[in-house]
Amino acid sequence: MPWRLLSLPAVAVAFTAGGCTSPADPPAPAAEASTAAPACGPDQAEASFESAVPQEVLTRVEVFTVQALNKDSAVVPLDDQERVLTVAGLPEGPGWTPWLLTKARERHPDLPLDEGRRTDPQGSTDWQTLGTDGRYVEYLGLREVRVDFRVTCATERYDGTIRTWDLDLSGIILCGLDQSDMLARQAEDYCDWS
Repeated sequence: MPWRLLSLPAVAVAFTAGGCTSPADPPAPAAEASTAAPACGPDQAEASFESAVPQEVLTRVEVFTVQALNKDSAVVPLDDQERVLTVAGLPEGPGWTPWLLTKARERHPDLPLDEGRRTDPQGSTDWQTLGTDGRYVEYLGLREVRVDFRVTCATERYDGTIRTWDLDLSGIILCGLDQSDMLARQAEDYCDWS
């Protein structure tokens, strides 16, 4: 028996999550964009933290030459701005930042959470005690510490970063010598500054 294709009239059926609807049913209300605060507060949220990542930042150098007890110098003020503790990526609202910093301190007890650091463009070391003629770089710097975090609150998730400062760093190098310290190697790049 040969096969035949039967053509049937097309039937349109509409389905919704609540079942079938008829043309007489009113349309569902449109969803409104949420402008509300998070569904829960800090006391109901959970936080996780990545490892603390330190990075040394050169903020000021003075390049000088000592020759026969005379000094010729050039100051290069790279960056002497105030550094303040910042938290980026949290939901808006009172209580979130103190809560997060408390949790961060539990995870990283040595995390520096002071109010801020300022590079102090103080005067040079006593160059007359250096003892060797040559080209020098005196430097100031800070150690920046970053910690990435994730906060979950009900069904919402927030990813962000805590950025803070630790340790005032300083030193002096004689140009032309190998430097083992990272900040000293950054300062060495200014040996040819005029």
